[in-house]
Amino acid sequence: MKCFKRQEFVICGYVPSTIAAKGVGSLVLGHYQDGLLIHAGRVGTGFSDKVAAEIHRRLEAIRIPKSPFARKLARIDAKDVRFVEPQLVCEVEFRGWSSDGLVWHASFQGLREDKRPEEVVREG
Repeated sequence: MKCFKRQEFVICGYVPSTIAAKGVGSLVLGHYQDGLLIHAGRVGTGFSDKVAAEIHRRLEAIRIPKSPFARKLARIDAKDVRFVEPQLVCEVEFRGWSSDGLVWHASFQGLREDKRPEEVVREG
């Protein structure tokens, strides 16, 4: 029996799609802990072409030159990432947490317009 978790994450950046010129390949996720924005991994599946294009449009409008995370990302985690102001919240379904605090087997479920980024903390 598969046991998936579901929770909100702050979108902190994205990696452009390698297929669609104005699309999203994956979203870079974060959550708050003691007032600091913590990296939580990526989600690269679950959005349609239409949704990926809409998210890309919204994220391009809030791009920033450097990471919004409290700690510097490992080079591999920062590769090809376009960072954004941590303004948007999404809901993600995922299998669990890795030992280094990243989501695994994650699937995008939608944007959460009803949540403020500051409210997003790690659950379980």
